[in-house]
Amino acid sequence: MPFIYVKEGILVKVNVQPKAKKDEIIGIKGKRLKIKVRAKPERGQANKACIALLAKTFQVNEKNIILISGKTSHQKIFKIIGIDIKNIKEKIKSIV
Repeated sequence: MPFIYVKEGILVKVNVQPKAKKDEIIGIKGKRLKIKVRAKPERGQANKACIALLAKTFQVNEKNIILISGKTSHQKIFKIIGIDIKNIKEKIKSIV
């Protein structure tokens, strides 16, 4: 599962495909959440697009989403503060 409960929030393991046709969450592939974003992987644009998409999907403020690792990689880990794992799983099920 791409979601790990930690004291401060939920860690979400993500695989990002930049330069896609649209911003969307595809689903769970292996042990990661598959995300496509239109932004290019330049100057943090794709990272910002991922944060915006996660914030919209999970209905949290963008300030509550922190990139923990993978700044220049397709594989990233984000920490989401202010949501529980049950809500995340429900949102993902409703998307895919």
